[in-house]
Amino acid sequence: MFRSLALLAALLGGLPAIAQQKATVPLAPDLALVPADAFVVAHVKLADLWKSDALKDVRMIYSKAGTDAIAAFDKRFVPVLSTVDRITVYAPITNLENGPEDLKFVGILSLTEPLDQKKFLKQFADKVVTKKGKFAEFMTDEDGYIAVRFISPTIIAFGMTEGIQQMCDTKDVKSEGPQRVTLNRANNTKDPVVLGVSLEPLPPERRERMAQDIPEPLRPLLMANAISLSMDMEGDGHLNASVSYPDAKSTDDAEKAIVAGTAMALELIKDSRKQLMGKVTGDGKPGKIEDLPEAVGSLLGLGALQHAEDTLNSKPVKRSGTTLALSQPLPPQFKTVLGTGALGVSMLAPAVGKIRQAANRTKSANNLKQIALALHNYESANGAFPPAAIVDKKGKPLLSWRVVILPYIEQNNLYQKFKMDEPWDSENNIQFSKVNISAYMLPGLKNQKPGHTNYRSFVGNGAFFDLLKGTRIADITDGTSNTWMVVEAEESVPWAKPDDFEFDPKKELPKLGNFFQGGFNVAYCDGSVRFFRKTPKMAKEMITRNGGEIVNDEE
Repeated sequence: MFRSLALLAALLGGLPAIAQQKATVPLAPDLALVPADAFVVAHVKLADLWKSDALKDVRMIYSKAGTDAIAAFDKRFVPVLSTVDRITVYAPITNLENGPEDLKFVGILSLTEPLDQKKFLKQFADKVVTKKGKFAEFMTDEDGYIAVRFISPTIIAFGMTEGIQQMCDTKDVKSEGPQRVTLNRANNTKDPVVLGVSLEPLPPERRERMAQDIPEPLRPLLMANAISLSMDMEGDGHLNASVSYPDAKSTDDAEKAIVAGTAMALELIKDSRKQLMGKVTGDGKPGKIEDLPEAVGSLLGLGALQHAEDTLNSKPVKRSGTTLALSQPLPPQFKTVLGTGALGVSMLAPAVGKIRQAANRTKSANNLKQIALALHNYESANGAFPPAAIVDKKGKPLLSWRVVILPYIEQNNLYQKFKMDEPWDSENNIQFSKVNISAYMLPGLKNQKPGHTNYRSFVGNGAFFDLLKGTRIADITDGTSNTWMVVEAEESVPWAKPDDFEFDPKKELPKLGNFFQGGFNVAYCDGSVRFFRKTPKMAKEMITRNGGEIVNDEE
């Protein structure tokens, strides 16, 4: 691992790079919206990339779709693809305390013709909610997850609501910061692809953990303020990169690290060449057919090693002040590969729906894990899991167990507003019962009713939940890993309503799931979540907590 990282670090030094440059002209309107202290910035000149030689084969295939098909496509979607000039995506600065989920991405689309805003909003969401920031107005979908802001007739911002909200609450966009180099590059060059990453937001402890994974001589490379990468299409094309450091000393240390990494990589190349040469030459005897794939791969590997060695020996890194920069020519065949890749992506478009469904299935499983964890935390605090419902003095159910565990899913403020001696739909409680809680919402479900959930359980006759009495861990004698806790139900109910499935082992089970390829997720009493493509034969045995059966959970 030590030697592999050495080679990687040195080859990264051999990546293409750019010299830091000062802005010579004001930033374009779309780029001027990006804060220079953003954590990540990516800029793509889509129109220029589309017109490049790299995509000429894709353009040819596109044209063969026919003018009628292209016209129908352009009429159906807004904005029209032919009017899209460039796109910029950024994530505002954040402390990253919770990891990547703290990033709130914003996209800025620049068009060559005015956008039909009304048609776009109809396409954006069935119901649009208008909101006002401190300095600008924006719109969100009904759930408030995604937002859009019309900057001008030809510039539109879209993305996660938190990011758009922050944009609309900011009067003066920060113009100086670690991303200024990237923004200048995007503004002042013809490079169709530009990417910048600021390392300043990374907490010191995170940098220290990262440093532990690389050899000590290379660790100064991690002290950079920002990294800027770009790709141009001049000739065969170049990859460009620049890495800026906070001061002269850290830059000196980074230069020394590159020298050390280069030496380590050259030594690794020398050893690897011997091994690959042995695979190519064999033992001097005629090769067998089964040795051919390995020999061919080794031959190509020798060529790649030689290319890497030539790059390292050329010492391509140049220093300018506190910036290390270089530019590396792309292989002549790169443009062909880029065009082929773009064509391949277009052919994979039908798979996008399946990918989204798989992501929603995973998110639903995570919701169930959060619910199971909340139930276990309640059990730890109270000695037993909650009963299926809060009931009045006469035993009439008032509120669901989902209300009881609100404090354990970070919803204590909402929990405090409920009156526990009133039903879920009382004058006081109904307003809070309609609140959408992400942990209770099935992801990807269209037209979901406000305050509804598909996460339900079975109650009574030995099921996990009892209506009046909380189940103890000791009561689950069939084993927590064999007993169902909460399931994805096909029919949703208000989450605050005490409406779960009354379990009767003599009757057919209710319809479950049917959202993800026809299957459903189940949370078990041990906190694990499993996916079933259909209801298993022993489902009833897995619903009971103390039936004494030997459970086989195969479908």
